[in-house]
Amino acid sequence: MTQYLPTATNVSLEDFWDGWFQPTINNDHYTEIKAIFRQLGVEYFPDVFEPNDSIAEARLLTPGNVLNHNTYFADRNFDLLGEPDTDMFAFDAQANVTYTVETLNLYSDANTSLTLLASNGSTILASNDNRTANDQSSLLQYTPTAAGRLYVKSVHAADFGIYGSYDLRIAASAGGIDADGDGYSTDTDCNDNDATIHPGATERCDGVDDNCNGVIDEGFDRDGDGYTTCNGDCNDGNASIHPGVAEICNNIDDNCNGTVDEGFDADGDGWTSCGGDCNDANPQIHPGATEICNGVDDNCSMTIDEGFDADGDGYTTCGGDCNDSDPLINPAQPEICNGLDDNCNQAVDEGFPDTDGDGLKDCVDPDDDNDGVPDATDCAPLVYAVAHRPDEALNLVVTGSPSSSRLIWQQVPQANVYNVYRGQVSIAGWAFQSACLLPESAALQLTEAQSPPVGYLYYYLQAGTNICRGALPVAEPGHRRGLDPGHQRQLPARRQRQPGRPGPGWPWRRLRQLPRHTQSGPA
Repeated sequence: MTQYLPTATNVSLEDFWDGWFQPTINNDHYTEIKAIFRQLGVEYFPDVFEPNDSIAEARLLTPGNVLNHNTYFADRNFDLLGEPDTDMFAFDAQANVTYTVETLNLYSDANTSLTLLASNGSTILASNDNRTANDQSSLLQYTPTAAGRLYVKSVHAADFGIYGSYDLRIAASAGGIDADGDGYSTDTDCNDNDATIHPGATERCDGVDDNCNGVIDEGFDRDGDGYTTCNGDCNDGNASIHPGVAEICNNIDDNCNGTVDEGFDADGDGWTSCGGDCNDANPQIHPGATEICNGVDDNCSMTIDEGFDADGDGYTTCGGDCNDSDPLINPAQPEICNGLDDNCNQAVDEGFPDTDGDGLKDCVDPDDDNDGVPDATDCAPLVYAVAHRPDEALNLVVTGSPSSSRLIWQQVPQANVYNVYRGQVSIAGWAFQSACLLPESAALQLTEAQSPPVGYLYYYLQAGTNICRGALPVAEPGHRRGLDPGHQRQLPARRQRQPGRPGPGWPWRRLRQLPRHTQSGPA
């Protein structure tokens, strides 16, 4: 096509047809192209009378009120390309009878020219090109003086194209009258009471055969569905749309009753299911409705609750998002200990410890053990009874006899357990050292039944401790500990504490330096 069409002086449908089937191009698909052109009212193919291009091939017709359909399209070599076409017909005429020969219903840019020839096939008896100045159909009348065979020659008059289609009628007058004075007698005038109705008149869409060609409103039913535009067809370009057809939901007035998709708006909201109503059972849901936060696509935009997810986390306020300003808080989030309901289950920090049971989890409770001491300054923030290092043991009491002494001390605040150490020193000279006598005991007293060797005496040290000292020191019975005689309450910080020995900062108390009686007398 790009090779052929540029060579045409004026591009027309004839040029398109010829270019499509040009032997050097040959796009084929003749059946499909022919059907497309027929839909447009264009007939570029030979008629049933072909070949009838000469006197010898003239087709014999019987005069009467019959329309014979023809096309100006010859294809004698069968290459699908049209050739200039001459249509020759013959009829047997009677003497002194007037014959009307005319062309009607011109399509596809047809422009007819008629010539009536004598029996010899060459003598011209009558001719006509245009019926009127504005009508390219042809009309001629002739009354022979003798009976004989006459010939009608029909050709495409000189014009832009050479193709087209038309109807030919050869009718004999039976002496009818012309009551309406339109120039046509009742022999051919199908309504002699209306001067606007006669052969060759312009067909109007009015339900009447205006041009007396036996067809009503031809040209006004382009889609061939049997309904014209003046007979109720609201879309004459679509054969599936006309009065009486079943209405379907497609945003079209299929049955031409002036209503679109009637019967397909069940909820009466003015919107059909094919017109965008995503819920035709609820009149509150349709395109254009105001979207509200309810888990429903109210405005049928294919998005649910748009505009109600401010933080863009995929959850709306009505969809369970308890904080729509924080994308890290929504029903899908894991709960972390931060004083917030991260997963929006109406519980804060579930699954995390709350030591004091006050409803605040330890991660956000400023006083986890509720002992009145803020965690920041509480050395044991999870133990109610412990907040700092134990104080020094006070009010020590010694009772009993030299052979069985009871050492008693008062409860030391913040102390959980007590270590009691015993030291043995020589009377001849002091060398302080001690060994654990009672390790990590919760008791507030100790019974001593052992006496020191001759020439020696015992002294005792008591120290309260708790978890604020870190891991409790391991105090094993009999383990010996040195004691700086110049620091009875606290070992010097410069001395390295041995395992099980009271370390720097330990509050301890020397219970007594108790001499034990020997067999020979008091020590």
